[in-house]
Amino acid sequence: MPINKIKLVILSLILQLAYLNNAHSQVGWRYLPNVGLDTPYVRFEDVYFTDTSNGYAVYINYFTMTDSSQKPIYKTRDGGNSWTKVGPAIYGSNALRCIEFLGDRVTGVVGSLSGSIYRTTDTGNTWTDISAAIDDTVSTDDFYVGSKHICGWAHAGNTFYGVGWWGATVARLYKSTDKGVTWTTKYLDTSLATGLVDAVFISADTGFVTGGHNVSAGFFVSPSDESVILKTTDGGNTWTKVFSDTTLGGRIWKIQMLDRMNFVASIEAYYYPDSVNMIKSVDGGNTWTIIHAGSTTDSAIAWDCITQGIGFATPRIGWLGGYYKGLFQTTDGGATWDTVHFGTTFNRFFVIDSTHVFAGGGMVYKWAGHLSKVDVKDVSRPLKPAHILYPVSPNPARGMVKIEFDILTETNVVLQVVNIDARQHTTVTRGRFKPGHYSYYWDSDNMPGGHYMIWLNNDQIPISRRFVLEK
Repeated sequence: MPINKIKLVILSLILQLAYLNNAHSQVGWRYLPNVGLDTPYVRFEDVYFTDTSNGYAVYINYFTMTDSSQKPIYKTRDGGNSWTKVGPAIYGSNALRCIEFLGDRVTGVVGSLSGSIYRTTDTGNTWTDISAAIDDTVSTDDFYVGSKHICGWAHAGNTFYGVGWWGATVARLYKSTDKGVTWTTKYLDTSLATGLVDAVFISADTGFVTGGHNVSAGFFVSPSDESVILKTTDGGNTWTKVFSDTTLGGRIWKIQMLDRMNFVASIEAYYYPDSVNMIKSVDGGNTWTIIHAGSTTDSAIAWDCITQGIGFATPRIGWLGGYYKGLFQTTDGGATWDTVHFGTTFNRFFVIDSTHVFAGGGMVYKWAGHLSKVDVKDVSRPLKPAHILYPVSPNPARGMVKIEFDILTETNVVLQVVNIDARQHTTVTRGRFKPGHYSYYWDSDNMPGGHYMIWLNNDQIPISRRFVLEK
């Protein structure tokens, strides 16, 4: 054998051994080859896998598309190693948001924030615009032209459910019981929710939707006073509020059903966007508990470090991510958390089973099926507060309001007073605090009367106290 050919063979063997060693040592989350997958302007909004090999990804493009080759729905047949653009060619600014397939693995739908809905009946090879099949008679008052903005999908049997949108002032439920051929539109009671984000259905009758209440629409500045989860037992005709929180505000973003009794969901906190939180139910979604995972200031893009994505491989192993770098990881069902220095801008986690988890964010990522302590910084948080915030006295208060708290272990502190009615924040103090008792006074003379909240954010669990300001 010629010397040069021998060298090539040896080099090939060395590279293969290096790859195998790296693959063996590569545990936890990993980057996929993603050949053919374009880098999104912000992130991949949604991923969906019909099995461990066949999957789909969509993203929002805020720039005008004029090239017919631009088909921002991607398909993989090899578990994310390579991707192909599939139809349709979408011109103009597209805002593809979510994708869902029925159990037949051939019928799927794509929703958008630009009013267009697409359907496939051939495993995603071709797509048809079905926007005209969906009626929406309520005039829109958001910043996008038109309506039918869908943030999330769910399905049960041959029924599709679409919900939207996160910044709306009238929440919608779009429903098709015949695989997406015909549709009905239902407008939810605005006393329950005004904008919806995600949905999950246990059966054709029983399901949950997530979102916010009292949303003020606007591009990247649409606050919500109340994060909510609603439940239906009659296929979406009537709804009951099963979770509500006005301390963090914002929206319940993504929801996941681990089994019929265990559910998790993420909180996009409006009042405190750097606070990383989730909620958990162990009784079939009837009651929920807020769990604080930590806080982040490591923004991946130009706006707030809000949390949006959540995914649990098992009831104990799960992750939170959002518009920041890395992940928050738990291995004990949320009792303690680590930070994982991997990936950015996570929005959707797609869990096939306990060893196959994909995620859409800055790219499409995959969990290798077992945990890693590589590049993990321990920032475990206990569930019980490690500090004390005392009630305001007297309550109702006026004039100089005294705020007292105890710091039990050295921590970073941000102390704020929030006008819940007007959504105004006043920072009283911030910094590194050593153990001890602290007292501060907040001058309320120039503030309107109404409902207020004191927020003590720290490295463990944020604590809040409500009070009324009299004038």
